[in-house]
Amino acid sequence: MTKLIIAGGLALLQATAVTAQKAPDPAKADTKTTPVMTAPVRTPITRVKTTVMSEIPPAATAPGQNSSNFYLTSTKVTIYTGNDNKEAPSQMQLQMILGAEGVSSNWESKEFAVNSATEIIIKPYYDRHYYPEKIRLVNTEKGGVKLFINYSPNFLLDAWKIEKVLLTMEFRDDNGNLHPVMGTKNIQFVNIGALLNNSYSTLLCEADQFLIPKNTSVLKRF
Repeated sequence: MTKLIIAGGLALLQATAVTAQKAPDPAKADTKTTPVMTAPVRTPITRVKTTVMSEIPPAATAPGQNSSNFYLTSTKVTIYTGNDNKEAPSQMQLQMILGAEGVSSNWESKEFAVNSATEIIIKPYYDRHYYPEKIRLVNTEKGGVKLFINYSPNFLLDAWKIEKVLLTMEFRDDNGNLHPVMGTKNIQFVNIGALLNNSYSTLLCEADQFLIPKNTSVLKRF
């Protein structure tokens, strides 16, 4: 009888243990898992400015030849006489103005024969060592060139007819190099047909700032 009671008690204890293993843990059943909230990671934004083409400054222009560095180094005038000569010793004076600067005055008293071409070398007052600013090419580019041919007849009834004038000019720098555009210029004044005498004694030949012939006119003696 005693053995039967012990065996029953053991069976009861085993059944209780099994039930306890299958039953849910109240503490665990009431525990809720709370999600962890993390702050979003901010990625720094790099702003790139797109420049409109109109905002882009133009590229610097490569420096060109500076006209202030070029000077008048050679000048000659060729006068084409028509059918009325300039007799000797009638006087002829050449005056040249660059821009607003008078740079030369030459006198000739020899004969200029009928239907001939007479070349005259003009000697300026100045050079690259003596008032060089007066013979700079930049002066010509500002105001052009004026050539005055003044006639003073040996007797009052004498006259001299000029059909054409050729003015040749050279501009060089301190190294003797010709200006790339205006280095040597041949300025031709054609079909003039000017008859100079004691009353109308001056022929004026004008060229513009590009040394292109602009005008010829006969001026009355003052």
